[in-house]
Amino acid sequence: MSDMVRMFRNSTEPGGRDLFACSVAEWVLLQELGRDFGWTPLGTTYFAPGGAAAAAPRLHEYAAGSAADPKIIEAGDARNWARALEDRKHSLERAVQSGLRTADGENRDLEDAAGLTGLIDEFIEYAYGGAFTFALDLGAPDHDDGRAR
Repeated sequence: MSDMVRMFRNSTEPGGRDLFACSVAEWVLLQELGRDFGWTPLGTTYFAPGGAAAAAPRLHEYAAGSAADPKIIEAGDARNWARALEDRKHSLERAVQSGLRTADGENRDLEDAAGLTGLIDEFIEYAYGGAFTFALDLGAPDHDDGRAR
């Protein structure tokens, strides 16, 4: 069991993807990589009571809150994040191949590196789909790759 960040939307595009999930650590890493590659986060908003987006939203950080307290990433922000990751994808792939290090200095194995590039590719595809809502899913059962399809 691990804590996951669940992302969801009502996809308006035929065949569009409504759901995506990753671990909290992967969520933080996606944000760090996006910022490192030129994404300027615009801030998230909350749903107002009754489920409607707040009329004059106050911007918040990207830390996932509880399922009862979801945040929204607007379409332009999501697409800018995806574009930043995609623009630097080749340099990121080279970095992965040369060996990423974890925060404690340990080398990640090649399987982890391949999983990371897969995660980034999937997130790019999802974020290009536009606005989405996200929240923590505490104690979610572990899946083979942790991502909803």
